[in-house]
Amino acid sequence: MSGRRAALGPHFDYSHRFLLLEAQIISKMALLFGTTWVVNSIVIAALLSLIVGANFLVHLKPHFAVSIAYGGIFLSLLASYSIPLQRFFFTSLLVKIVAVTVVLCLPVFFAGTSLSAVLRRRASVERR
Repeated sequence: MSGRRAALGPHFDYSHRFLLLEAQIISKMALLFGTTWVVNSIVIAALLSLIVGANFLVHLKPHFAVSIAYGGIFLSLLASYSIPLQRFFFTSLLVKIVAVTVVLCLPVFFAGTSLSAVLRRRASVERR
């Protein structure tokens, strides 16, 4: 392993997983809303908001249990894969956007909390 990758340890691949998940979210939302810049703006705004929210949660609760985050990742991925896209055909555009964003983007929130919690603990151990 290269020095930089070894220093980051098992969390090096988080960025690759985020990228794959984002590509999957964009493709599923494109099926619901059409392939426009609106889909990209919805996905990117939702993902950035959830990542900031994850960091804020770990900041407020420094001893956040990583096992809860891993359970949340598993359950939210299970929900996003098991709920068919036809369930999101609501008449209200706002309801459709919120529902599909919550279901498809929630794994990113839990992944962000787990990564932030682990990196926070690592930084506090290194400061000692």
